[in-house]
Amino acid sequence: MMKKRFHTKLLFFFILFISVFFLFSPAFAAGYDYCCVGRTKIDPNKIIECKDVNVAIPGDSATACLKFNTATTIFSLYPTTSSKCETVVGCPASAFSGSSVSGSADADTKPQESTFTPIEPKLQINIPTVEFSKAVVEGEYVRLPQLAQYIAGIFKYSVAIISIVATIMIMVGGLLYLTSGGSAERVGRAKETISGAVIGLILALGSYMVLYVVNPDLVSFDALKIKLIKRQTIDYLEVVSKTGEDNPGKDKIVQLAHQIAQKAGISDTCMFVAIVTKESGANPGVIGHDENYQGPVYVSARRDFLMSGKKYSGGTFTDTFTPPFTTEAEYRADPAKYNKLPIKNDDKFDLNAPPKYGLDWRFSHGFGLGQYTLKSPSSEIPKLLTVEYTLQKSANLFKSNLSCAANLGYTGEEQLRAAYFAYAAGCGALKNVKDKQTFYTNRASTRAMEHYNKCKANSTATPTAQPDPHENE
Repeated sequence: MMKKRFHTKLLFFFILFISVFFLFSPAFAAGYDYCCVGRTKIDPNKIIECKDVNVAIPGDSATACLKFNTATTIFSLYPTTSSKCETVVGCPASAFSGSSVSGSADADTKPQESTFTPIEPKLQINIPTVEFSKAVVEGEYVRLPQLAQYIAGIFKYSVAIISIVATIMIMVGGLLYLTSGGSAERVGRAKETISGAVIGLILALGSYMVLYVVNPDLVSFDALKIKLIKRQTIDYLEVVSKTGEDNPGKDKIVQLAHQIAQKAGISDTCMFVAIVTKESGANPGVIGHDENYQGPVYVSARRDFLMSGKKYSGGTFTDTFTPPFTTEAEYRADPAKYNKLPIKNDDKFDLNAPPKYGLDWRFSHGFGLGQYTLKSPSSEIPKLLTVEYTLQKSANLFKSNLSCAANLGYTGEEQLRAAYFAYAAGCGALKNVKDKQTFYTNRASTRAMEHYNKCKANSTATPTAQPDPHENE
């Protein structure tokens, strides 16, 4: 009898140990281990105090840090897995002292602003053990803890449900035992029920410890660390609000592009739709300033602008500016190096200022949906910013490019790639191409083919229009 009692107590303490080990295990403490708290009283953009607070307790550390909040003080919380505040975006090193010890200092530095705003997940069905903390941007990376917190929360919830069910089954077994009336069969069923429930409870609570012993990484749910992709600004495109007519919207423009391509005799209308979506994102009010191009390829307008050293207004780039190169050969050797210089012209389109329309005509400009290129002022410019006219002009130009490619002996996909190359560089440039591989490496051709394939893949033949991050190369 004493032996059975000893086994019962041993089993009880074993279950208690596993429960405590599970509940207070840092691997299942959802959220971050630390919170950097920037206290701001007057200027919400100025951190005057930055503390490092260890919150290695179960639950969401971001919520735990709210204990610092008061009715008169605004706090900016910076959850992190690091014990050093200076590693957290928005918490400058000048406002930090110590490691896991509170520190403070005056700082005029504004928190680093991030243009990336993570979308916070929302559960359709509320699970009590699942609590999400906010994603944190750390330099070039963003930490997303939600998946780890979701898995940990589901595990906790499952163990809780299993524990409740096991407890109920133990109670049922106990009731069967008490009402057995000395029946050996009923006593046996009661013992089987109780032992089965206890074994299930042990397996549920002990699963974490078993996995941890096998390999700690199996139960270590770290936040996902993902590198941010920088948004690329299209500096050479100017979007004007006044074009002489209302913008019918991208979907209608794409549909009209299909119709006009068919009338122009282009059998596969997606060939032309790719031009429209690539060049302007299906926006009729787009002016292309070729001299501001900052992509990786050779553009004569950009070359001439950088060598001139002067903007449209007459001002120089800087008081001590010297051209980064002096010959065409230098620019051609590495155009990407010179194109990315942060130098832009200051001309701006004005529909009410003919004949130049406020543009610097030392350089070429693209107009409208197809970025139809002009090298000198023209009375045609207002019409090139209307939908149907620019589509017709661009469709006819592209049809002539297809014919040019066909006359040079290109067929099939090579003809299409060659036509896209000619649309950007001209039929004369196409005649000088000696290697067909050019059409598979040239950015204008490859980008246009991407838009063409999207159009073909769309069953309604109306692909989502996106502005192309490269100009007519």
